[in-house]
Amino acid sequence: MGSDNRTDWSRGLGASRPLRKYPRLDVEFTAEYEAGSAAASKPMKVLTLGGGGLFLGVAEPLAPGTEVSLRFRPGRRLHFVETKAKILYHVPGRGIGLEFTQISSEHRQAILRFIHQKMEENRKFPRAPLAVQVQYPGGVAIGFSRDISLGGMFIETSEKFDPNSSVGLRFHVDDSGRIVIATAEIRYIIHKLGMGVEFREVSPEDRGRIEFYVKAGKPGVPERRGP
Repeated sequence: MGSDNRTDWSRGLGASRPLRKYPRLDVEFTAEYEAGSAAASKPMKVLTLGGGGLFLGVAEPLAPGTEVSLRFRPGRRLHFVETKAKILYHVPGRGIGLEFTQISSEHRQAILRFIHQKMEENRKFPRAPLAVQVQYPGGVAIGFSRDISLGGMFIETSEKFDPNSSVGLRFHVDDSGRIVIATAEIRYIIHKLGMGVEFREVSPEDRGRIEFYVKAGKPGVPERRGP
């Protein structure tokens, strides 16, 4: 069994799974796989990729629990990833969801870095660089932010956290205002890089300061409106 025991590859595909542990990304590249006693590998399209597994566009109905060997390269500049996987479910007419069962830490981290880069390029909220110390509510340092958006931030840290857990944060927005206090949910962790968090509780005033900072691309305070 792989470590991603909360993977949610099937959301929107007609099957219900628990919450996922790793971030996932819609992709389109080819993977070679061997199932059962098949002697030759077969090229198939990968539709969704995450740190814990992938969704493969396979026409043939393969039974859940079937062991599969995979070989794929997410990007042109990346090395090939070779891993064992287990079929978790089959969606008729769509494909199969697989969980990595034997994957090296190096390959998993390469996948997570690839996903992080693509998420940066295609994220919902625009981001702005922000290099400030991020602290726990008590004032103990967690690490340093790399960037920030209205939806969250990326924190460079060596601290160990659990994905999907909540954490209290304190940080400045490089302006003359008071320190920002927020509650965030850890969305994903990239080994030796840090973690991406999504803001859950931020005061309207602080949210306005963050929005102003991101839109302006420079420190400042939002313009006051009304009387």
